Amino acid sequence: MEEITPIPEWHTPVTETMKIVILIVCILGIFTNFLCLCVLLRKRMKSSFNTILLGLTIFDLLLLSKGVFTSLNQLTNYTWPLNQTVWAPRALFFLSWLCDSGTKYFTVGVSLERYVAICHPLRARSLLTNKTSRIFAAALSLYVLALSATNFYLRFYSNGLLTEKEMNIVKAVFLNFGPFIAICLLNVAIYARLQKSKKLRKSSEPTKSPPMSSAVTRMLLTVVVVFGFCYSFECTRRIIGYFIPLDLDHNNFHFFLNLLADFFYVVNSSVNFLIYYLLGKKFRAEFLTVFACSLPHKKGGIMENGKQVKTAQATSSTGDTTSTDASTNTNMVLQ
Repeated sequence: MEEITPIPEWHTPVTETMKIVILIVCILGIFTNFLCLCVLLRKRMKSSFNTILLGLTIFDLLLLSKGVFTSLNQLTNYTWPLNQTVWAPRALFFLSWLCDSGTKYFTVGVSLERYVAICHPLRARSLLTNKTSRIFAAALSLYVLALSATNFYLRFYSNGLLTEKEMNIVKAVFLNFGPFIAICLLNVAIYARLQKSKKLRKSSEPTKSPPMSSAVTRMLLTVVVVFGFCYSFECTRRIIGYFIPLDLDHNNFHFFLNLLADFFYVVNSSVNFLIYYLLGKKFRAEFLTVFACSLPHKKGGIMENGKQVKTAQATSSTGDTTSTDASTNTNMVLQ
């Protein structure tokens, strides 16, 4: 008879501590995403980019709200009435697919919008308008809803149409690796175009600094690096799980990988506000305009770190930025 290896005693306190940390991150993320909503819903923030960004923020809020409910359910010994119903796990399955696919596919949508604006600036004038961006966001939301409903049907009502292994393959293609690969390819193309434009400007106008703002490149790199880093743990967990069962009780590598994947899963949806605020000049100006009640005001702007900063009302127009020329399109950061 094979001897059963006992579970290490330190696993339990580490797991419980991580659950508390994830709960705190989810709560903070809900607060910061709410701030994003307050800013992105402002009239002066209307643009094709911000329309898709608004959809991403909404799905991030849903994902973090689900994370709060799940963390509280795991941390408390209280038996929630919903957990005793038959449809509760099914509803949670559908909500998980909806939130996860929504955040990933709207990230693809943001990357696609930037790809058109930077790599095809002449076509961007007609394609990237407020109307088309709203249609695209609505179509993307319907696709996410249909994808979640399809997987919900296959899981619970298809009478074994797909095996468990085939369901995992569907999840890998449409939820885990498909969006991740699309985001990487789009942003690699964007970065290559930015670098090519930078070299052309240096060779043609060596005495002038390139008009293409380096903030655009920094923001694109930051978004891609944060997304790639956070989801690398989830992708690694999925890849290992496809070949061998994860032994969370006796394999320390699997144990810590599972904890880190869960942690960075919610961090990715919570950290966006910091990226927008630090690297988005217009977002920062509009945020300070909305929440500057306690800051000293000065004619023409408000004070930030002891320096006068113009508000979005003084520095930005109300028109759609994507209808300008190509150089304005490529220099737009969170407009």
